[in-house]
Amino acid sequence: MTRLYGAVSAVRRREFTAVCVWAFGLFHLLNGIPHDVIPISSCGEDFMQLLKWSPEFELGLEEIDKQHNQLINLINQLTVAAEYNQPNSVLLPIVEKLQEYANSHFKAEEDIFTMYDYPDRQEHEAEHATFIGSIKYIRRQCEMLDTSMSSKIRDFLLHWFCTHIKVNDKEYKRFIDNAAL
Repeated sequence: MTRLYGAVSAVRRREFTAVCVWAFGLFHLLNGIPHDVIPISSCGEDFMQLLKWSPEFELGLEEIDKQHNQLINLINQLTVAAEYNQPNSVLLPIVEKLQEYANSHFKAEEDIFTMYDYPDRQEHEAEHATFIGSIKYIRRQCEMLDTSMSSKIRDFLLHWFCTHIKVNDKEYKRFIDNAAL
């Protein structure tokens, strides 16, 4: 009996800690406090993990890095929504911000491609177009479905962040750096 009580007690302590960390993170997200001060949970794999800006994400282009930081904030908002299985009506404003983000961010990147005559421009812009199409589809799904899309949207954005930003964007930055030599 003692073992069972100890196990339940440990679970309750972890749940309480998770709620405290979630509340702290949500407070920061809703009040516009930079997400780099939000703690990353160490409560276990079953609890949400908020992204934290890291120097490994930096391209060294101030405007682009600032915009990538905005994407991390949107991913964190979706992480909080996914943790609490928020309805799609809560997600729609986040998806709308995501559409605005994508349009302005991709224009900024594409202006850089023009400025430096980036040879892989068409391929990179095709990826941007695919992303925008995906966000439009996600928005329609959020409007039509009752089932929360928060986890799927978050996972999509995490994949995008890890593949496009950390790999493809770094490629055009290397090209720019080499062109400057």
